[in-house]
Amino acid sequence: LGSGILCLPWLMAGASLLPGLMIIFGVLLLNAWTIEILVEASHRRQVFDLGTLLGRLPGKLGETMQLLSNVTVWLSIFICLVSYIIVIVEAAQKIGPDGLPRWLAALSAAALACPLCFLDQASLAFTSFFTVAVFVYIFLVILKKLLENGMHDGTCAFGLGIGNIAMFGGMSNCVIVQMCILPMYGELRDRTPVKMKRVVRVSFSCLFALFTSFSVGGYLWYGPDVEDNILTKIEGGFFEKAAQVGAAAAVLCVYPILVAPMLAPILASELARFSKALTVLIVASSGFCAIFFTSL
Repeated sequence: LGSGILCLPWLMAGASLLPGLMIIFGVLLLNAWTIEILVEASHRRQVFDLGTLLGRLPGKLGETMQLLSNVTVWLSIFICLVSYIIVIVEAAQKIGPDGLPRWLAALSAAALACPLCFLDQASLAFTSFFTVAVFVYIFLVILKKLLENGMHDGTCAFGLGIGNIAMFGGMSNCVIVQMCILPMYGELRDRTPVKMKRVVRVSFSCLFALFTSFSVGGYLWYGPDVEDNILTKIEGGFFEKAAQVGAAAAVLCVYPILVAPMLAPILASELARFSKALTVLIVASSGFCAIFFTSL
């Protein structure tokens, strides 16, 4: 869970309700299946990062796929890290002092994220429960708005178009965690593929309930004009401000989980001694980029 879920009502507005729900189910099912395949391969090879696992393919194919995997993982995850800082900055500017400079909010967010990136997965276990709790709370705030204002007149139950493609891509961004799963599996106590598959199936079932509730609730409340970050539309008193603070804290907690797969190939190489300096560089760069990029 991260900044991607905040875009779901906007994506649902482009896809319409029924196709949107089918896309959510299909993307979750596809990703759960591929995760189970990767976990099985990882267990057999006793390799716990995606690039190294692909590097075990025969001949030049393995070398090429390892390089391609590492590059794409780095680029895609770094974009996600920048989006997390953007969410924190937008929340800080909404509830913080008037005239808070964007550069100060972005670099402060990066400074808060940096120490968390040096914790292991066991120490970050509490963040998963906290993050889910925050997004359930945000959904309840959205539901409160929906009950107060009623359903928007411009909602669409079924439609086909380019919005369905955008929904597929956006949902994939929310749940493609294959590069994160293998480092987690490597640290799982008494790990077996069967145990990991059970974890994946339960967690993805919960995600389906959360994603559908969040996307449908936000779309029904605000209609086709919903923003790409639903938090920008949540304004009001204490409960609404708590949602802003909670979202910022939630993405801050998820931030170090995404840094781990970026570092995994480094830690498995001769460059492992530079991993701490590289961690600081990654975090600082994401904060710097969030100064200039302002939209999810």
